[in-house]
Amino acid sequence: MSDFSKPPISRLLIAALLLLSAFVFVAPVTYAAEAVPIKKAKKAKKAATTTDDDRGLAVVEKNRDSSKRVALVIGNSSYKSSPLKNPANDARTMARTLRKLGFDVDEKTDLNYFQFNEAVENFGNRLKTGGVGLFYYAGHGLQVQGNNYLVPVDTKMNSENEVRYKAIDAGLILAKMEMAKSDINIVVLDACRDNPFTRSFRSTSRGLANMEAPNGTIIAYATAPGKTASDGEGGDNGLYTAELVRVLETPGLKVEDVFKRVLKSVREKSGNAQVPWLSTSFEGDFYFTSPSSMTDLQLIPNLTQPLPKTTQDNVTLKKMASVPELIYADSSTGLMWARNGNISDDTMNWSDAMSWAKNLNYGGYNDWRLPTKEELESFSKRGGNRPSKWFNANGFDAVQSAYYWSGSNFASSTDSACFVGMDYGYVSSCYKYRSLYVWPVRSGQ
Repeated sequence: MSDFSKPPISRLLIAALLLLSAFVFVAPVTYAAEAVPIKKAKKAKKAATTTDDDRGLAVVEKNRDSSKRVALVIGNSSYKSSPLKNPANDARTMARTLRKLGFDVDEKTDLNYFQFNEAVENFGNRLKTGGVGLFYYAGHGLQVQGNNYLVPVDTKMNSENEVRYKAIDAGLILAKMEMAKSDINIVVLDACRDNPFTRSFRSTSRGLANMEAPNGTIIAYATAPGKTASDGEGGDNGLYTAELVRVLETPGLKVEDVFKRVLKSVREKSGNAQVPWLSTSFEGDFYFTSPSSMTDLQLIPNLTQPLPKTTQDNVTLKKMASVPELIYADSSTGLMWARNGNISDDTMNWSDAMSWAKNLNYGGYNDWRLPTKEELESFSKRGGNRPSKWFNANGFDAVQSAYYWSGSNFASSTDSACFVGMDYGYVSSCYKYRSLYVWPVRSGQ
């Protein structure tokens, strides 16, 4: 090889320097280029977690909290014109009951227009997505052109054209509840008293108008659309609210069943003069008091329809057999009692009562009978001094504050039989031709 073909040391050094410089300056550029997508990805990830709410553009849906129970309870009594006796008491009673059932209650009475609006606004802010919202109102309410309005205590109206500006549109409450997207919304309106401004109005519509319940909502009225409700006679509460608070704490009742029981009770106690109304679009199951709150009375599947009175009603019984309902097994005595304390829907003399109970086919059993004096007396003592009230508040239905036949003769008499009074729980006797109530029992084997 010639000397020219051998690279001098200086050329080798220059080549080495060139390679080194390429490594130092080019490599960082390469690494930086590879790092750019990583930084962009981090920024993109951060952007993805940024909501419109962070920029003040929209409200992001809240986390669902199905355990949250929020209620606004309002009772207006002290109207400057046409004051009412019981709404403020109704609100206090309702609020106390709801707190026992786990509701966070905002309790208000005798609100003027601005206070009413503020309470509704705060209620809307307190509602939680996935929870339970309940609005209760007792006081004057009226309908104008098919819309319902709740009347503040300071309202003065000279014509129906002023209603929308001086009363609270019930649709506002529904809008607040619908916006919250709660699992269930419940509106209770004991607001169907007579319109106090009738003389100033051209129209004469009575009571409230029926409102279409939004999805997931139940609207309960103290009486039917266009009718008026009782403010109560001789008690601290109106008829509807008194019955509602009594039933609310009954364990194992679905929300629809609560209002159905109240409907039945109010209708009966008012002699059909007041018939509550229910509008619902709720499809799920909700319990004010869960089935697990039952005491030693064991729940057993049974029937819900009116019961057949004889074993000859087999066709009716077969149609009813698949409908779930409750009867009760008393674990302390082994006796099985019908849930309904007025299955026969009527009173009857002792002989007919014995025959009716013997022929009763209920819940797949056909060995029902009248309880002995000792059985009925012992069972009634669970209710203390007021058995009927206790039973109706603890899972039973339609137990009358009246006399119930036992199957036991009085002493050696063949003309008289023993009975138990479910009003105060005493035992006595009367002639068998008298008509008393019947509550059948079986041995539960």
